[in-house]
Amino acid sequence: MNTLLILVGSQRPDGFNHALARAAEALLAPGWRAETFDALALLPHLREDLDEPGQDATLDRFRDAVRRSDAILFVTPEYNGGPPSLIKNALDHASRPRRDAPIAGMPAAVIGATPTPGATAAAREALIRGLAIAHAAPVEATFGVAEAHLHLDADGYDAAVRAGVRPVLDALLAAAHRPSPTRDDLVAA
Repeated sequence: MNTLLILVGSQRPDGFNHALARAAEALLAPGWRAETFDALALLPHLREDLDEPGQDATLDRFRDAVRRSDAILFVTPEYNGGPPSLIKNALDHASRPRRDAPIAGMPAAVIGATPTPGATAAAREALIRGLAIAHAAPVEATFGVAEAHLHLDADGYDAAVRAGVRPVLDALLAAAHRPSPTRDDLVAA
Protein backbone atom coordinates (compact mmCIF):
# COMPACT_ATOMS: atom_id res chain seq x y z
CA MET A 1 0.00 0.00 0.00
CA ASN A 2 1.38 3.42 -0.99
CA THR A 3 0.97 6.46 1.22
CA LEU A 4 0.03 9.97 0.15
CA LEU A 5 0.91 12.47 2.86
CA ILE A 6 -1.50 15.41 2.84
CA LEU A 7 -0.38 18.72 4.34
CA VAL A 8 -3.13 21.31 4.74
CA GLY A 9 -2.04 24.91 5.28
CA SER A 10 -5.24 25.96 7.01
CA GLN A 11 -6.04 25.63 10.71
CA ARG A 12 -9.81 25.61 10.07
CA PRO A 13 -10.91 21.95 9.94
CA ASP A 14 -14.24 23.03 8.43
CA GLY A 15 -12.62 25.35 5.88
CA PHE A 16 -12.27 25.25 2.12
CA ASN A 17 -8.84 23.60 2.08
CA HIS A 18 -9.66 20.78 4.47
CA ALA A 19 -12.71 20.07 2.29
CA LEU A 20 -10.40 20.06 -0.75
CA ALA A 21 -8.07 17.61 1.01
CA ARG A 22 -11.04 15.32 1.70
CA ALA A 23 -12.07 15.55 -1.97
CA ALA A 24 -8.55 14.57 -3.05
CA GLU A 25 -8.50 11.68 -0.59
CA ALA A 26 -11.78 10.37 -2.00
CA LEU A 27 -10.21 10.34 -5.49
CA LEU A 28 -7.18 8.23 -4.56
CA ALA A 29 -6.48 5.27 -6.80
CA PRO A 30 -6.66 1.73 -5.42
CA GLY A 31 -3.48 0.77 -3.63
CA TRP A 32 -3.09 4.23 -2.09
CA ARG A 33 -4.02 5.49 1.34
CA ALA A 34 -3.96 9.05 2.64
CA GLU A 35 -2.31 10.24 5.83
CA THR A 36 -2.89 13.81 6.94
CA PHE A 37 -0.33 15.32 9.28
CA ASP A 38 -2.62 17.38 11.49
CA ALA A 39 -0.05 18.98 13.78
CA LEU A 40 1.55 21.51 11.42
CA ALA A 41 0.62 24.33 13.81
CA LEU A 42 2.71 22.64 16.51
CA LEU A 43 5.91 22.62 14.47
CA PRO A 44 8.48 25.07 15.83
CA HIS A 45 9.71 27.87 13.62
CA LEU A 46 12.65 26.73 11.53
CA ARG A 47 15.99 26.81 13.33
CA GLU A 48 19.07 24.92 12.20
CA ASP A 49 19.73 23.69 15.72
CA LEU A 50 16.59 21.55 15.31
CA ASP A 51 18.12 19.58 12.42
CA GLU A 52 19.21 16.74 14.68
CA PRO A 53 16.55 14.21 15.72
CA GLY A 54 15.38 14.34 19.32
CA GLN A 55 15.19 18.14 19.57
CA ASP A 56 11.41 18.37 19.12
CA ALA A 57 8.96 15.44 19.23
CA THR A 58 6.44 16.95 16.79
CA LEU A 59 9.20 17.76 14.32
CA ASP A 60 10.55 14.20 14.57
CA ARG A 61 7.03 12.83 13.92
CA PHE A 62 6.63 15.17 10.94
CA ARG A 63 9.93 14.25 9.32
CA ASP A 64 9.18 10.55 9.88
CA ALA A 65 5.78 11.01 8.18
CA VAL A 66 7.49 12.63 5.19
CA ARG A 67 10.07 9.83 4.98
CA ARG A 68 7.39 7.10 5.17
CA SER A 69 5.28 8.62 2.41
CA ASP A 70 5.50 7.91 -1.30
CA ALA A 71 4.20 11.33 -2.37
CA ILE A 72 3.04 14.59 -0.76
CA LEU A 73 0.02 16.73 -1.56
CA PHE A 74 0.17 20.33 -0.32
CA VAL A 75 -3.28 21.91 0.08
CA THR A 76 -2.96 25.63 0.59
CA PRO A 77 -4.97 28.78 1.05
CA GLU A 78 -3.44 32.05 -0.10
CA TYR A 79 -2.74 35.03 2.11
CA ASN A 80 -1.23 38.27 0.81
CA GLY A 81 -0.07 36.65 -2.41
CA GLY A 82 1.57 33.56 -0.93
CA PRO A 83 1.10 30.43 1.10
CA PRO A 84 0.51 30.79 4.84
CA SER A 85 3.50 30.48 7.15
CA LEU A 86 2.12 27.18 8.46
CA ILE A 87 2.70 25.37 5.16
CA LYS A 88 5.92 27.21 4.32
CA ASN A 89 7.36 26.24 7.71
CA ALA A 90 6.47 22.60 7.01
CA LEU A 91 8.24 22.73 3.65
CA ASP A 92 11.29 24.33 5.25
CA HIS A 93 11.47 21.65 7.95
CA ALA A 94 11.05 18.85 5.38
CA SER A 95 14.05 20.27 3.51
CA ARG A 96 16.33 19.96 6.56
CA PRO A 97 18.88 18.75 7.36
CA ARG A 98 20.34 19.51 3.95
CA ARG A 99 22.23 16.23 3.46
CA ASP A 100 19.34 14.09 4.73
CA ALA A 101 16.25 16.09 3.81
CA PRO A 102 13.20 13.83 3.87
CA ILE A 103 11.59 15.74 0.99
CA ALA A 104 14.54 15.36 -1.40
CA GLY A 105 13.38 13.45 -4.47
CA MET A 106 9.82 13.22 -3.11
CA PRO A 107 7.03 13.62 -5.69
CA ALA A 108 4.84 16.53 -4.61
CA ALA A 109 1.84 18.45 -5.90
CA VAL A 110 -0.01 21.60 -4.85
CA ILE A 111 -3.71 22.40 -4.87
CA GLY A 112 -5.61 25.10 -3.03
CA ALA A 113 -8.92 26.82 -2.47
CA THR A 114 -9.93 30.38 -1.71
CA PRO A 115 -13.13 32.43 -1.56
CA THR A 116 -11.47 35.01 -3.86
CA PRO A 117 -11.21 34.91 -7.66
CA GLY A 118 -7.43 34.27 -7.65
CA ALA A 119 -7.66 30.48 -7.17
CA THR A 120 -4.50 30.50 -4.96
CA ALA A 121 -2.32 30.96 -8.07
CA ALA A 122 0.41 32.92 -6.28
CA ALA A 123 0.53 30.52 -3.32
CA ARG A 124 0.67 27.47 -5.59
CA GLU A 125 3.42 29.04 -7.70
CA ALA A 126 5.46 29.94 -4.62
CA LEU A 127 5.15 26.42 -3.20
CA ILE A 128 6.13 24.77 -6.50
CA ARG A 129 9.19 27.03 -6.66
CA GLY A 130 10.04 26.23 -3.03
CA LEU A 131 9.61 22.49 -3.62
CA ALA A 132 12.00 22.61 -6.56
CA ILE A 133 14.58 24.53 -4.54
CA ALA A 134 14.20 21.97 -1.72
CA HIS A 135 15.05 19.23 -4.25
CA ALA A 136 11.59 17.65 -4.11
CA ALA A 137 10.09 16.43 -7.37
CA PRO A 138 7.05 18.69 -7.89
CA VAL A 139 4.67 17.78 -10.68
CA GLU A 140 3.81 20.57 -13.08
CA ALA A 141 0.07 20.17 -12.68
CA THR A 142 -1.59 22.26 -9.99
CA PHE A 143 -5.20 23.16 -9.35
CA GLY A 144 -6.89 26.03 -7.56
CA VAL A 145 -10.49 26.59 -6.63
CA ALA A 146 -11.63 30.20 -7.01
CA GLU A 147 -14.70 31.38 -5.14
CA ALA A 148 -14.73 28.07 -3.30
CA HIS A 149 -17.98 28.84 -1.49
CA LEU A 150 -19.78 28.55 -4.84
CA HIS A 151 -18.54 24.99 -5.39
CA LEU A 152 -19.15 23.52 -1.95
CA ASP A 153 -22.28 21.96 -0.50
CA ALA A 154 -23.06 19.65 2.42
CA ASP A 155 -21.54 16.71 0.54
CA GLY A 156 -18.28 18.49 -0.34
CA TYR A 157 -17.02 19.97 -3.57
CA ASP A 158 -18.93 19.73 -6.83
CA ALA A 159 -18.02 17.63 -9.88
CA ALA A 160 -16.09 20.50 -11.54
CA VAL A 161 -13.71 20.74 -8.60
CA ARG A 162 -13.26 16.98 -8.40
CA ALA A 163 -12.54 16.96 -12.14
CA GLY A 164 -9.86 19.61 -11.59
CA VAL A 165 -8.21 17.70 -8.74
CA ARG A 166 -8.12 14.36 -10.57
CA PRO A 167 -5.38 15.16 -13.16
CA VAL A 168 -3.15 16.60 -10.44
CA LEU A 169 -3.54 13.43 -8.37
CA ASP A 170 -3.02 11.25 -11.45
CA ALA A 171 0.24 13.08 -12.27
CA LEU A 172 1.40 12.89 -8.66
CA LEU A 173 0.69 9.18 -8.22
CA ALA A 174 2.31 8.40 -11.57
CA ALA A 175 5.41 10.37 -10.51
CA ALA A 176 5.58 8.33 -7.32
CA HIS A 177 6.03 5.18 -9.41
CA ARG A 178 8.88 6.55 -11.57
CA PRO A 179 12.45 6.10 -10.40
CA SER A 180 13.80 9.35 -9.02
CA PRO A 181 17.32 10.55 -8.35
CA THR A 182 18.76 9.62 -4.98
CA ARG A 183 18.95 12.22 -2.23
CA ASP A 184 22.75 12.30 -2.66
CA ASP A 185 22.36 13.04 -6.39
CA LEU A 186 20.01 15.94 -5.64
CA VAL A 187 22.09 17.46 -2.86
CA ALA A 188 25.26 17.25 -4.97
CA ALA A 189 23.58 19.04 -7.90
